[in-house]
Amino acid sequence: MEHLIQRERIAPLWHELTPLLERHRAEVAPYPDWRLAPDRALYEQIENAGNLRVFTLRIGEEPHAALVGYCILTVGRNPHYTDVLMAHQDVLYLIPECRRSGLGLTLLRRIETDLRAEGVHCIAQRTKARKDLNLGPLFARLGYTEMDQVWLKRLDAVSKDAVSTDKVQTDALHTKPVHTDTSNALTPASTPSPARPAGAEFRAIPTVPELFQPRQDARDFYPHDALRGD
Repeated sequence: MEHLIQRERIAPLWHELTPLLERHRAEVAPYPDWRLAPDRALYEQIENAGNLRVFTLRIGEEPHAALVGYCILTVGRNPHYTDVLMAHQDVLYLIPECRRSGLGLTLLRRIETDLRAEGVHCIAQRTKARKDLNLGPLFARLGYTEMDQVWLKRLDAVSKDAVSTDKVQTDALHTKPVHTDTSNALTPASTPSPARPAGAEFRAIPTVPELFQPRQDARDFYPHDALRGD
């Protein structure tokens, strides 16, 4: 299959990139309600600072070669090991029609060759844990070593179980005490109850949903997180 792998700038690429990003999001978005909203200005700012690398994979003849895959990486000094120039994969995608053709492997090898030539010491690749999306075996074949795992937990929503538990606790807090005959209780009926200071009032303990109402206008920590294809 005739193909072309090259470095491109991201600004002129958005009109071709966006349809593939939509397909990509449909496959890998961690939560279905997360909409695709890449921060274009931020990507272009990173590129203008010299810290973005955009590799594209096209098939067909120029100038009409169709975009079928891409890998976007950030490049910079590791903040913990400042002598090390690292590349971090931000997003990696190949359309399903071109998978199992060797093109993905070819793209990754070309990326390594180009980054090595510019002095990059190490590449950090990301992949999904889901079995049908996991690229671990492919990375291992290329000599990568598994180092880290990423765990996600949503903080912008309360689970149904948590809401149910909170409701039970709230109902218990607001239930009026039932006065019963204590004459047969083990504790002598004459034992006085502790006196409540004058003017003291009972206050209901606020529940979790009351304390932590999600902000409707809050942005995701990563404004371009839906673009991530790890």
